[in-house]
Amino acid sequence: SPGFTGAPPDSLLGEASFDGNVTFPNMMAVVGMRRSDVRTSLGSSSGTATGIPVTLHIDLASLGNNCGPLSNYVVYLYSADEAYRYSGYEAPLLDQNPLRGYQVTNAQGRATFITTFPGIGGVQYPHYHFVIFNNPAFARNHLDATFNSQVVLPKAASTQVYATAGYEVSLSRVWDWESSTAYQADLPLLADTVTGNTSGGFIVTKRIVLNV
Repeated sequence: SPGFTGAPPDSLLGEASFDGNVTFPNMMAVVGMRRSDVRTSLGSSSGTATGIPVTLHIDLASLGNNCGPLSNYVVYLYSADEAYRYSGYEAPLLDQNPLRGYQVTNAQGRATFITTFPGIGGVQYPHYHFVIFNNPAFARNHLDATFNSQVVLPKAASTQVYATAGYEVSLSRVWDWESSTAYQADLPLLADTVTGNTSGGFIVTKRIVLNV
C-alpha cells in the first residue's frame, strides 16, 4: 500500500514544533488551534500567511487493520512561511502563530488543512511537519505522540512557486536536492500527489500507514 510506516515519536520533530515540549510554549492549547485553515493568527496575535495556497490532505491508515482508515486521530501541522520562517520562533514572526493547527481525522482517516507552500532554508527541501496523536484527550505534549514526520514537496512544483513574488529568498536557495543523499533517503516522505499551479493553488495528498 502507498504510504510509510514507523518512526520514533521524536523523529523529525523540528525545532519550532511548539506542541508542548519542554523548550517552547504549547501552541496546541491556543483557543481555535483546532482548525482546517491555518493561514491566520489566533487570539491576540496578528499576521496572515501570504504564500501560494495549498490544500493538504493527510490520510491515516492502520497496518494492523488491512490498511483501513484511522479515525479520531489528531494531526498537528506546522510549517515555515515563504521565506522559511516559523511563526512564534523567529523575527519578525515572534508575536504571530499562523501556519499551525490541528485536525481530528474523519471516518475516512483524513485530516485536511488549508495552508501555504513553504519556503526552503539552506540545503533543505520544502516540507510540512506533522505530529500524530492517537487520542484527542492527550494531544497536548509531543512525548505522547504516536508518530512525527514530514511531507516533502517535489522540486518541479517548488521551482514554479519560487519563481513568484514573495518567494525571492527561497528562489535564491534552490539547489539540486533531488540528487542529494539526504533527499534519496527521505523519498518515503515525498507527497503522493501534487496537482495545481501557482495561480489557483495546489492540492497535496499524503497517505501515512501507521504500525498500529
